[in-house]
Amino acid sequence: MYNKKFKLSDIHCASCVNTINKALNTIPDIEFEINFANRQLQVKGNINSEAIIQAVRQAGYTAILITDSNHEQTEPPVKSLLIKMGVAIALGVVLLLMGWSHWLPGLNVDPGRVIWGSVGLVTLAAMWYCGGSIYRGAWQA
Repeated sequence: MYNKKFKLSDIHCASCVNTINKALNTIPDIEFEINFANRQLQVKGNINSEAIIQAVRQAGYTAILITDSNHEQTEPPVKSLLIKMGVAIALGVVLLLMGWSHWLPGLNVDPGRVIWGSVGLVTLAAMWYCGGSIYRGAWQA
């Protein structure tokens, strides 16, 4: 009996996880767990790695065996996620404070329409930068 981890590089949603679950449930004598957040599959059982990779491939996805040499490559990019979170929080707090303090004019005057249009564009850019992987995954699913 062995315990192996695999990187699932192209899953985007719960439906992807469900499809892989169905494919792996056809293999007898294994226990498995899919971690969607880390895009990892952990398998316990008496079966070789190639059979797991093949089952996932037949389901339409890619599984890569995680070894000590490629383990660092499979970890999520925590630093970039923290930077994106900081950008989102900073922009949100600034816009919240500007709204509460009435620094932004209303939409009934021309400068207000221009400023609020700019705020909308900045917010859209921040959403794309901070949550772009979520939107791309949903679009591809």
